[in-house]
Amino acid sequence: MTAAPSTRDQGSRRRGRMRLEPATLSAAVALIAATAVVTWLVSDGSTRTVTTTVTSSSRVVVSIGPVAASAGALTDFAKVLQQPVYWAGPKAGYRYELTENSKGDVYVRYLPHGVKAGDPSAAFLTIATFPFPDAVAALKAISKGKGSKLANGAFVLPDRSNPKNVRLAFPGVPYQIEVYDPSPSTAKAVATSGRVRSAG
Repeated sequence: MTAAPSTRDQGSRRRGRMRLEPATLSAAVALIAATAVVTWLVSDGSTRTVTTTVTSSSRVVVSIGPVAASAGALTDFAKVLQQPVYWAGPKAGYRYELTENSKGDVYVRYLPHGVKAGDPSAAFLTIATFPFPDAVAALKAISKGKGSKLANGAFVLPDRSNPKNVRLAFPGVPYQIEVYDPSPSTAKAVATSGRVRSAG
C-alpha cells in the first residue's frame, strides 16, 4: 500500500504471502496448539486464510496483504490478533483492504467499487493502527495545545507538517491511530467524527 498515513517505515511486504519473523519461528512451532485461523471473503468471492499464533501475552507477527476483506473479516482478524484494528465503520459502496506489516502495524483502506486491493494510488481513506505505549501522553506531549478531546475520550491531533494525516489515541489503549485522506478536511472530519473505533 502506498502513501501510508505515517512517516514510519511500514517494512517489507510480499504480496499474497505471509512471513514469520525469523526470531519467532521456533516459538511458532512450540505454540502450534494455540494457532488461530481467520478466513475471509476476498473480492472475487473466493476465500483466503491467515494463520497466526496467539498466546495470552504475545503472538507471532505475520506480514499480510494487501488483501480485500469484508467488514466481518476485520472483526475476526482483530479478535485473532487480540488487539484493536481501527477503522471508521462501514461505508456504502466501498470494500476494505487489510494490510499488516512485520512490525504489527495494521492498515485498513476504503476502496471504491472497481478498485482492487494493492492499488498503488494514494487516493483513498486509510485508517492505520500502530503499537504505541502511552499513546495519549505522547500525543499530548507534542500537541502544544493544538489537540482536542472527543466525547468518546479520544485525543485528536492533526499533523501540522502534513494536514492529510490526523492522529488520535484512546486512554489506556497502547496504540496510536492515524487517519489519512487525500483531502485534509475529510481526514479531520473522519478523525473527529467519533466513528473511528476498533473493528474487534
